[in-house]
Amino acid sequence: MNLWQSIGLAFLGSLFSGIRASSSSSLTLEQISRYRGAIMSLSSATGNIGITIGAGLGGLSLFWYDYEMLGILLGALGIFAAIIYQLLVIEPEMN
Repeated sequence: MNLWQSIGLAFLGSLFSGIRASSSSSLTLEQISRYRGAIMSLSSATGNIGITIGAGLGGLSLFWYDYEMLGILLGALGIFAAIIYQLLVIEPEMN
């Protein structure tokens, strides 16, 4: 992989991360408006905890296995997160 491919992939990763962050914040804000401050605080705290746990699991996966296992682990965790979102998120009513 050359330098320009790396830069392009880094740009795409940043773009998709920004899309995910803004849509996640919007979805979080639309939940229960009475508890908006507490929900956003919990969202921020759990996001940082998730980053820490993810870095640890990724490091352990690379230490014990290889990048292939890391990809499988990240894919499985992504599917698990999608299931949690699907089951626990309350859709806001359209007015």
